[in-house]
Amino acid sequence: MTCEKKIAYAESVAKMAKVLYENVNEIGSSKMITHAIAEALFQAVPIHSGLMSKECEDLPAAKMTKEHFFPRKKSADLIMEQVKNGRSVNRITNIILSRTRVHRVTSIQNHYLRKFQGGNYANWQEEYAAAGIELIPFERKNAYTYTVESEQFSTLGEAAKKYGLTPDGARYRFVSKSKKFSNWKREKK
Repeated sequence: MTCEKKIAYAESVAKMAKVLYENVNEIGSSKMITHAIAEALFQAVPIHSGLMSKECEDLPAAKMTKEHFFPRKKSADLIMEQVKNGRSVNRITNIILSRTRVHRVTSIQNHYLRKFQGGNYANWQEEYAAAGIELIPFERKNAYTYTVESEQFSTLGEAAKKYGLTPDGARYRFVSKSKKFSNWKREKK
């Protein structure tokens, strides 16, 4: 999803929050509104923080879990507070964008962190420290090596560039069963 679409989604959630708050008497419960906002945050495409736990270092990205380091319920409460205080849609949109950020952690760490969220910690950094989780910069690791004839490439992009192809065009050749591309091979590292 593009950055523009993420912003548009966050803006629509901000507008929804304002409309729901204006109609709280008809809805009957501000808790219901907060729950709807929390669910909208859950449905939002996450924004990666660029950090991952040290334990994820050798895992492919697909095996990592996206951990919302700002709990959705607390975030929804904050958003409702901002709506009640008359903040602008733009301001609320920015809060929503900040609250959809995630770190990459293991599944076990994601569950373990719940014990520390919403407790006596001032921020997510303290929660992670208390849980014993060290964060490091995320670096995407390529799962394959690519070979065309006898020339080896460490990334799909390198092979695509060398042969004047798009990455999708090169990927097609590497996975094709056609004899025409039998000299295009990719192997798991």
